[in-house]
Amino acid sequence: MHTADMSTRLPSRTDGSTGTNQYQHRGHPTARPAQTGSHALLAQAAGQRLCGQVWGLWCEVPVKPPEWSHGNHPGPAGKLQAAHGSTDGQLLEVLGADPDEEIRTAVAGNNNCLAATVAALAGDSDSRVRTELARSPYRHPDILAILAADSRVNVRIQVASSLACPPSIMSRLSHDPDSEVRLEIARNQMCPADLLVKLATDHDYIVRNSLVERRDCPAAALSLLYKMAGWQLVGEIIEHPNCSPQTMRDIYQSSPSMAEKIATQPHCPPDLLDQLASSPRIAVRAYVAGNPSSPDTALQHLSRSAADEILLSLAGNPSCPSSILENLLKSHHPSTVRAAADNPNLPRTTLAMWQLSR
Repeated sequence: MHTADMSTRLPSRTDGSTGTNQYQHRGHPTARPAQTGSHALLAQAAGQRLCGQVWGLWCEVPVKPPEWSHGNHPGPAGKLQAAHGSTDGQLLEVLGADPDEEIRTAVAGNNNCLAATVAALAGDSDSRVRTELARSPYRHPDILAILAADSRVNVRIQVASSLACPPSIMSRLSHDPDSEVRLEIARNQMCPADLLVKLATDHDYIVRNSLVERRDCPAAALSLLYKMAGWQLVGEIIEHPNCSPQTMRDIYQSSPSMAEKIATQPHCPPDLLDQLASSPRIAVRAYVAGNPSSPDTALQHLSRSAADEILLSLAGNPSCPSSILENLLKSHHPSTVRAAADNPNLPRTTLAMWQLSR
């Protein structure tokens, strides 16, 4: 269409007309009444290219109304789209009162809701709406406090897992009768250390055991867990970087069979490594020989061993003293000699002299 033709088809925007669109002004058969209130907001949220306030005012270019706006009754698809993506708080307030729970659930997940809308949704009759409301990491503590007292466990679970959940509400939910709620508190990365220690004595072993999976699990919690744990969990406690020296000693005293695992840990206390260096089991002594945290006294003691596996572990230990490495160069075991020669603690002059003497 040429520009001249277009100008003859478009009504003047200064003719004083209000409340009618260009088609109505010409008696067009597809004329629509002007939309106002919530329907107008919905039309605007749908992304129509309108000029003026909302649907039905004078347009620069004819715009086809969305199908769901026929008869001034927006359909579920249009409302659901607006509920998910709108940034208009007033529109979301209207949609938050919609009889369709799917639309209200979508509004509950929209972080652009007004405070009044959020408060109303916290008392919604459908638990799916309340659960979605608790899912947001930006939810106000006052709303979370309401939802934490919800009768439905799925709502309380979502509150317990929220990163916005304050310590006071976490403390309350740590006594929840449902173990799934307490489990989410134990897994919440914002859970304070003192509460983690309390959860270490929870009567549900799944809640207790989940604490070991946290890298920030306090040493005090690990100590309590050890006293109530099975052998498999004890192994995980030993490997945890926050396992205290005293807990490590207690585990060895009560479970000598864990000596091999204890001997491999870089956070094992030196006095315990010294003790394990005299273990009757070769495998335990070999692990101590290869542990970079082993004290020199333990390594000197093990260097007098005749067991090849112990000497090989010593030769590969990056903390092995150079005096021991020099002696290991004289070993009859080729693998031990190569490991000692490759050890960064061996002085370069000693290595050069050894290479010349071969």
